[in-house]
Amino acid sequence: MNSRHVVDELVQASQAGAPSLSGKLRGHLEQCASCKALWGFLKGKTDVDDLPPELQSKFDSVVLSDLEPAKPIPSARVLAVLFGAVFVTLSAAFILMSGISGAQAQSSLQLGAVLGVVCIAATALAVWLSREMIPGSKCLISPASLFTMICAGLFIAVLGLFEWQQENALFSHGWQCFRAGIFATLPASALLILVLNRGAVLSFAVVGAGAGLMAGLVSVVTLQLGCTMTSSPHIMVGHLTIPLVAAAVGYFIGKAVPLLMARLS
Repeated sequence: MNSRHVVDELVQASQAGAPSLSGKLRGHLEQCASCKALWGFLKGKTDVDDLPPELQSKFDSVVLSDLEPAKPIPSARVLAVLFGAVFVTLSAAFILMSGISGAQAQSSLQLGAVLGVVCIAATALAVWLSREMIPGSKCLISPASLFTMICAGLFIAVLGLFEWQQENALFSHGWQCFRAGIFATLPASALLILVLNRGAVLSFAVVGAGAGLMAGLVSVVTLQLGCTMTSSPHIMVGHLTIPLVAAAVGYFIGKAVPLLMARLS
């Protein structure tokens, strides 16, 4: 019999709790000391120290080949600060490049309200992401509730503070801002992924959506300060759709990561 097939059948018989083996398997065990020792080990009748040296060596090589040095996970506070630092640093960098001409076209209330909602949202995401990266951390709020509150807060602020003006070129102007904002999410996403690698991500899809949403908020800040078009339809179409799309992309990429890892392993 093929040794690989023998091992598979022995494992299956052990898991099924089979009281006896087939005649062919029993005949093989009488001739192969390693397989006989393995069957005794699986049935709980053999101590690890009693295994033949060659079989013990195989077990050791298989186990030790998968061992890697343990990397300590930073505290939730440190991770939250890192997420916040990425958001603030990239937002400042893009604002320096795009300018603040849009801020001059808005009232202090409009600008302060939108930026305030974005900053609160980014802080909440930083704290939430940091806890999602540490197994056993207490969940303060569900992902769906957090994402809904952030998106609703942004849209309500824009609808309540900015005038609803009909635009003939709504989608063409909105596309210009949307395209620029999507490009801004790319470096933000890359840096956020570096921070995510510092922790132990359990749900790639959920964390990917959160990271995408935070990267989209960087674009919202940049466009809100740099874009001179202040009608609520334009802001909702050209600015606020970016974090929604970025969150969706992050979610589906996160869904694909475990499948890709399984194929490569």
